[in-house]
Amino acid sequence: VFGGTEEEEDLYSPVERFLKDRYDGYQVMDTTRKKIKSGRLADFTAFKKSIFGWRVISFEVKAKPEAFEYFLNQADDIKKHSDELYLFATPHFILEAGFKKTKDVKDAEKTVLGLLKKEGIGLYVIDEYLRARRKEAVKLIFEAKNNNTKKDIKNKIIEELGIQRSAN
Repeated sequence: VFGGTEEEEDLYSPVERFLKDRYDGYQVMDTTRKKIKSGRLADFTAFKKSIFGWRVISFEVKAKPEAFEYFLNQADDIKKHSDELYLFATPHFILEAGFKKTKDVKDAEKTVLGLLKKEGIGLYVIDEYLRARRKEAVKLIFEAKNNNTKKDIKNKIIEELGIQRSAN
């Protein structure tokens, strides 16, 4: 419905391919099932070392509109170790999650976009309808703007995931 899917897992493979192309030069890791002591991880995490230190970009995939509130809660933890956080969602997710908040179809999209922008979370929309027709199915809606990163937490997570060892 509306370019959506009910299962997050259906989106993992196309999202991972997109990230590996789009974030060339980064080490993109599927962190969906990774458990660490230092905090929560998003579904995918991209790492890149530079002379200024590590750059960490996190990507969370959501398909079910009822997961929007849970995502906002997750985002607080993820932003602590991420320079940027992006949500990957379907058009269906955006409309339904917004409708649950406003009960007004015309304001549904605006409500979700406003909440994400307020939190500094970027947004990619992945349209399953377009993907099924082998067209460009991922579109950046707006960039992330996080300034809550805690360097010590970021460094602990990098260490726990063994990123420093694999980057050398």
